[in-house]
Amino acid sequence: MIRPEAAAILLRWRDAFIGAALIALGLYWFTKTFGLLSWVGAALTLIGALIGFAGLQRARFVKTRQGAGIVDVTEGQITYFGPDTGGVIALDDITKISLIYHQNQQLWKLEQLAQPALIIPTGATGAERLFDAFTQLQNFQIEPMLQLLAQRLNTPQTIWQKDYFLDLQNYIH
Repeated sequence: MIRPEAAAILLRWRDAFIGAALIALGLYWFTKTFGLLSWVGAALTLIGALIGFAGLQRARFVKTRQGAGIVDVTEGQITYFGPDTGGVIALDDITKISLIYHQNQQLWKLEQLAQPALIIPTGATGAERLFDAFTQLQNFQIEPMLQLLAQRLNTPQTIWQKDYFLDLQNYIH
């Protein structure tokens, strides 16, 4: 059996490990074989690099399980079930995403028009699903978000804000 802590670390970094394994296999095939398999090795190396890069970003996004509540992302809708609060917000309705720090805890603040903001602890169960949800937003930058997550600043930091001009272009004839 494997310890739960070790299993959690392996699970967190699994995509990066898979990418590294694909790179190693691809480089081996590229350098030690000839013909078609050599070209397959080159392609496999490139695919492994892409998977590894995405895996590193995802692993940096995942926080330890210190937050209360459960996050669910289903068909473009983020749902948070917390001990005291909770709520639902559609990805299309999000106007601003901020990272706030309150009572020694980092929290996501998802804002929408005419509704209260949805506050989600970064360590809530299932919060890693927000990574895929956030990347679906137009002009969302992953690297600045990951840097802010690592810094733990005491002031609210805006990570993404909807561009209303681009949103209104859908309604111009």
